[in-house]
Amino acid sequence: MATNDGGPAFPCRVVEHEDGCFVDVDYTGVSIRDYMAAKAMQGMLANHEFNMTHAEYATEAYRHADAMLAAREAKP
Repeated sequence: MATNDGGPAFPCRVVEHEDGCFVDVDYTGVSIRDYMAAKAMQGMLANHEFNMTHAEYATEAYRHADAMLAAREAKP
């Protein structure tokens, strides 16, 4: 089963000029899952009580992001 990445965090449509023609280009950037994981990791790194390896920080950050995405999809 594919991991839910939440879709793009900061999508935008940009029109670029190419050889006299206008072309629509989608810039999706980072996924919501990656954005949430980065924020979770930022908080963990700012808290000096955590003592983990780099791989453990990354794994834990994505666990938090996955939990946030699941809560986001849950119906009250």
